[in-house]
Amino acid sequence: MNCYLVTENTIKAVVIRGMQAEKELDKELFYAYKNCLQIWEANIAAVKERYPDDPTMWDVTEKLEITQEDVSNCQDLSFVELIKLCHCINYQCCDWNKWEESRAYVTLFTYIYRFESSLPGYEEAPWGLPGAPEYTIVLMYPDYLADEYGKETYTGIGCGDTPAEAVEIVQKQASQANDDSPPEDFAVIAVIKGRHELEAV
Repeated sequence: MNCYLVTENTIKAVVIRGMQAEKELDKELFYAYKNCLQIWEANIAAVKERYPDDPTMWDVTEKLEITQEDVSNCQDLSFVELIKLCHCINYQCCDWNKWEESRAYVTLFTYIYRFESSLPGYEEAPWGLPGAPEYTIVLMYPDYLADEYGKETYTGIGCGDTPAEAVEIVQKQASQANDDSPPEDFAVIAVIKGRHELEAV
């Protein structure tokens, strides 16, 4: 796909709505203008780097302006549409070798995050997913390791989709803690779902 200059309206819509998402849009539009200019200049740099011998592709004479009319014109865009515009800008700027180090890059991806977090269902979505359940496993030392066989135990925490998986993990822990004795020699006394602190009685 060719590298080209995106329209001013594309950049202005992303910046205006991106700033509005965090109530940053100033009435004078001074900071909105600065952010637009950053991205616009990055886009120009990318096209110039891609086509250094063809000034018609990147030699811009018009002056970037932003007005309250621009603010009104972009209010009907959905967050999905705004994210797609951001992806377009990112693609058209990525030929600039300093793009990912630039302030414009940070600004653009800040807006992408804001648009994504404004999508329906985002707030209700889980922040993370639970891992495999934990089990508290109590094992009995084998006779050749115990001073009093039947009274000495090893307790550990294992995670697994099944209790058997958790037992296997703790048996390996016990083995490593006891000169790599065979894990299967540590007989299972108890498997308790969850993390528990057990006291000897």
